[in-house]
Parts: sequence; C-alpha cells; structure tokens
Amino acid sequence: MTKEKLAEAVENYSEYKSLAESTLLKAQEIWDEMEVERVKKLEEVLANKGLSMCSFDSHHLVGENQEEKLGLFPSEKMSLVYSASEEKRGSHYSERFHRDESLTLCCPHHFPKK
Repeated sequence: MTKEKLAEAVENYSEYKSLAESTLLKAQEIWDEMEVERVKKLEEVLANKGLSMCSFDSHHLVGENQEEKLGLFPSEKMSLVYSASEEKRGSHYSERFHRDESLTLCCPHHFPKK
C-alpha cells in the first residue's frame, strides 16, 4: 500500500468515525426525548383514570387485579412517604456526614393506612 492510499484510508476512517459518533449522539438525543414524552403520556393517561404508580415492585405477588399487579392504584389510596437517614463517613483524620432524603409514593400494600 502506498503512502497516498494509506493517508486516504486514514482520512476516510476519520470521516466515517466522526459520522458514526455524531449519528450515535443524535440517536441518543432522540431516544431521551422519546423517553421523556413516553413518561409524560403515561402520567397523563394515569391521571385521567385517577391512578398512580407505586414506587415499589413485587405487585404481581399481592395484586388482586391486572392494574394492581402492574402497581397501579387509585390516587386517593396512595401515601407519599418522606424518609431521611444520616450516615457518618470518614477516617481517622476527618469525619463527614452524608444525608439521604427521599419521597416515595406507596400503595396500600406497601404502606397500609391504620
């Protein structure tokens, strides 16, 4: 292979690699946009039906009907649970505290009302 052909092959490779990378980035952007749109549509449909989705899994074990087995329950039966925990981290020389906070939407099976 001559130097010219080798240089041409390297240039072509660089162009194809750049094109492939930009195509992959564009595909990822489209995928992310579609995922956001899918979640919005799902939330809209659930809201129209007065349903909410529980944050926990394992509904197939406790669900009485198809909706419950998917983790979908009437919104008025759901509970919003706040939890916080603090953990001490460090070494012999320094100590730091790490705080985790979360809001979890729970169905009656995961947070029964008393």
